[in-house]
Amino acid sequence: MLKKIKEFIKLKLGIVSLNQRLDYLAALNNVTATEVLSIDKVILKKAIGKLEQDVGKRAIDVKVPIHKNDLMFAFHLYHHSNDPVSALLTYFQIGYKTAQNLKKIVKKHQLKHQTLLDFGSGYGRVSRFFDSFFAETKVVVTDVKDEAMNFQEKSLNYQTIKHGTNPESFPNTKVDLILCLSVFTHLPQKTFVPWLLKLANSLNPSGGLVLTYKEENSKESVFRYYQQSEDEMFSFVSDSLKLEDYGETHVSRKFFEDVFKGQPYSLHFLDNQLAGVQKALLVVNNKLS
Repeated sequence: MLKKIKEFIKLKLGIVSLNQRLDYLAALNNVTATEVLSIDKVILKKAIGKLEQDVGKRAIDVKVPIHKNDLMFAFHLYHHSNDPVSALLTYFQIGYKTAQNLKKIVKKHQLKHQTLLDFGSGYGRVSRFFDSFFAETKVVVTDVKDEAMNFQEKSLNYQTIKHGTNPESFPNTKVDLILCLSVFTHLPQKTFVPWLLKLANSLNPSGGLVLTYKEENSKESVFRYYQQSEDEMFSFVSDSLKLEDYGETHVSRKFFEDVFKGQPYSLHFLDNQLAGVQKALLVVNNKLS
C-alpha cells in the first residue's frame, strides 16, 4: 500500500516517465468515460463530411456509437491526439474501405452472401458500415469479449454470438460468408488451426472465408508467435485479453496450404486486397453439400 502511495505522489509531482504519465491518463480516461463515448456533433459532422469526400459518396450510412473499450479507435485517438476530427476520420476510413473491399472480393469470386458472419468483430469498426454494402444480407457478429457483443447488440443492432477462446465454445452454424479481420494475426498455434478448420467447416457450399494474416516470407511451412499485442499495451481496459490467448502471429502461405491439403477447399491468396498492410486469404468451400 505504501508503495502505491509513493507512486501516486511521484506521479502528482511529475517525477515519472512520460510513458507512465500517459498510461495513467489513459487508464483514468477509460475508468471515468461513459460506456458509449460522447462525440461532439461538430467533430462528428466534419469527420463524416471528409469521409464522404474521400470515398466520393454522399449520405453514407454510419452507425456512429463508439465504445470506450474500442482499442482500434484508441489507436487513432492517441495517434491524432491534437486532432479529434482526423482520429475519427481515419477510424471510419478503415472500417468503410474494409467493408467495401469485402464486397469487391465477393463480386470478383462470385461468393454467396445471403448470410455474413463477422468473426472477431470487436466493437464494430467494420460492421458499422455493413448496411452500405450488405444491406440485403443477414449479419451476425461474434467475439470473445462479452462487452463488445453487448455493445453491438444494443448500439449497432446486430445479432451476436458470444464464445470463448476455445473453438469448442463456438456453436455449430452454417453461413455463406465469413469475415475474419485481424484475428489470425493474433492466435497462438494451439488454437490457430482448430479455429481455421472450425470456420471453414461453418461455410455453406460455395461459401467463402475471408481472413487476414501477417505473412512470413518463406517457401517453407512457418508459424511464429510472439507474446505481444495491443491488448497488452492497454491492459487497463476491462476486457483486455491474455497474451497466452492473444499475441502476434506470422505464418507462411505454405502453412495454410498444408492445413488444407487433401480437403475440399480452394485457397486464393489476395495480397493486400482487403485491409492495409495485412495479407488476405480467401478459403472457398468446394463441397457439393
